[in-house]
Amino acid sequence: MTTFFLCRACGASQMFPGNCAACLRARRYVAVTPQGDNGSRSSGVVSLADIPATITRRPVPGWPGLDLILDGGLVPGSVLCLYGGPGSGKTTWAMQLAEAMSDPGGIADQEYPLRRALMVSGELAAPMVRLYADRLGIVVELIDLLCTETVDQIEAAVTIEPPPLLVVDSLQVLSAEATDGAPGDPAQVRAVARRLVALARATDVPTLLLLQSTKDEGYAGPRLVEHLVDGMIALGVEGADEAAETHAQPCPIGSGCLTCQSLGPIVTATVAGKYRFGPTGRSCRMRLTARGMVAA
Repeated sequence: MTTFFLCRACGASQMFPGNCAACLRARRYVAVTPQGDNGSRSSGVVSLADIPATITRRPVPGWPGLDLILDGGLVPGSVLCLYGGPGSGKTTWAMQLAEAMSDPGGIADQEYPLRRALMVSGELAAPMVRLYADRLGIVVELIDLLCTETVDQIEAAVTIEPPPLLVVDSLQVLSAEATDGAPGDPAQVRAVARRLVALARATDVPTLLLLQSTKDEGYAGPRLVEHLVDGMIALGVEGADEAAETHAQPCPIGSGCLTCQSLGPIVTATVAGKYRFGPTGRSCRMRLTARGMVAA
């Protein structure tokens, strides 16, 4: 039987391996050989009943609110878009989730071996990310970092060593070489999102894509990728913290003040508009403090 090749990036088929004629990606194909006339279906169609129910949701240690709104935890190979306005805590929360997913239960063992989550930063240099993590008290040994603006490097890193969680910060600064336009253009945002979804499916890595809300949500904003991802999580700041307004400013104690570290606005995380593996509309409340997100 003739073998043909399916591109993992765009789904196009061709007779020979190599660069995809449709999207020009290289080495991102899977070989497919149709079955003969021995009673099996040559199209690859199988009975849904023959597919084992083996997918197990992965709870996020220390974040029961997130597990609640995700109906039990992260689904392997799924892609979620975390979006919100500037200062809503997207990077802060994503970094804390990466730390939590690297060592489930707080201690690595044979059942839950230590595997470092991968955080991709397209906006900050590596020393800046380290400074950010130190401010939050992140255990930096639990997170791998990749500073890049191209999706090709992300694909290479994840394929070599799939992490327990991939965080991409942010989708609007990445580019795909085979796609026209500057980073942040609608065509680029769609192309990068499509390839990261294909990467998640191929490696079973749950992926969190960070996206900043725009005035026109359809132009390089969350709505542009809603049909590609598995779920949308919106972060919204409810308002100023009343306790912070009554605390002495400038604080006479300084950076070591425990009160200052516990103050901050309330942020609501809501499954908004779409979630393929559970109900929408659920939300959890957190407080955005100087030491990161905490349950409210």
